[in-house]
Amino acid sequence: MVLGAELASASFNKSLDVGIAQVAFAKVRELVSSQPVSGPVLERFFRKAVRTGAWGRLSPVSKALLLASRRLVLVKSPVLRSILLDIMAEIEMYTTRGRAVYYGVVVALKKNMVEALSSLKRLVTLGIAYLSLPPLWRVYG
Repeated sequence: MVLGAELASASFNKSLDVGIAQVAFAKVRELVSSQPVSGPVLERFFRKAVRTGAWGRLSPVSKALLLASRRLVLVKSPVLRSILLDIMAEIEMYTTRGRAVYYGVVVALKKNMVEALSSLKRLVTLGIAYLSLPPLWRVYG
């Protein structure tokens, strides 16, 4: 069964258009950016990264930046905020909700359902429906 998931994942990476992947990741980043970047939020994302296993897959620079920034009261620098939002979006991609939004955007764009992109609830529904399919039945990976 693991082999089927690996094959589906490999075919997903080959068949997915780079533009669609960027749009999907931007939507996950938008989901994360709805909250202010502050110490308690960064602490919560640190714990989420450890809990979901994303911590081991983050780069050492991202780990150090997240550890150092979680002691800040509020991040005011736009450059630092942008970098931290990218790290938070990467952590969110390891959760079910993050993957559901990502795959929801992919399915919506592949099926020309552009109106679904405005509703986060609809994207999560599309993504969960896609992720609950058996790996061999997944058309997009």
